[in-house]
Amino acid sequence: MIEGTWPSPEEVLVGRLAHTKLGCREEELAIGKTVAFDGRTWRISGRFSAGGSAFESELWCDLPAFQQALKRQDLSMVAMRMAAGASLSDVEMFCKERIDLELQAAPETAYYEAMQKHYKPVRMLGWMVVFLVAGSGVFAGLNTMYGAVVGRVKELSTLQAMGYRRRAVLLTLLQEATLLAAAASVLACIVALTLVNGTAVRFTMGAFALRVDSVGVIIGCGTGLLLGSLGAIPPAMKAMHLSIVEGIKAV
Repeated sequence: MIEGTWPSPEEVLVGRLAHTKLGCREEELAIGKTVAFDGRTWRISGRFSAGGSAFESELWCDLPAFQQALKRQDLSMVAMRMAAGASLSDVEMFCKERIDLELQAAPETAYYEAMQKHYKPVRMLGWMVVFLVAGSGVFAGLNTMYGAVVGRVKELSTLQAMGYRRRAVLLTLLQEATLLAAAASVLACIVALTLVNGTAVRFTMGAFALRVDSVGVIIGCGTGLLLGSLGAIPPAMKAMHLSIVEGIKAV
């Protein structure tokens, strides 16, 4: 609970991302507002959060009132918190003894692992999109580094004519590329933390919030530094292999 009170009959709790799932403005789901579903009007009594998970796209209400609205008495799932010292085997034994009811006990982790299997193709598609976007970014960065170095062949050859060694010029290019990549990585992380972190994404079963954590920042900065340090080596080596006369005459 982040604000409001626990719902009484005819009231609902609204998740922090429910407006994203319903396609409405956040102000329309403020405390005191009403929502209508299944032919009844429900007053919003409070709001809750769940760490950016899909729970935040749900609306929770009193069970008897909800059953009355749906004209249903059966339950599809019941969540239980085990008491101290209790074990899952006790619940499984109870389910086996009640042969008059169709009960099955499972830990919460096993329940979500079973649901995750249905979303494996979606997850694979998401990773494929990530690799495609990342690959296009890497190739674009390499192309940019190649053009930036090759376009300065005349400048590099002039430095060699002035007495600078090729090793020193090559080291300077690598340092420059690494600094530019580091600056770009930091800028990208700032943009991600400012514009992407916490953004709500809608999907078929609900909505969830994107989170840019420390692992993502480290991977992004590491990829940028690797791209800057290694991406400048091939064009720099090609530029250094030219003779000073050919490099000065280059257009």
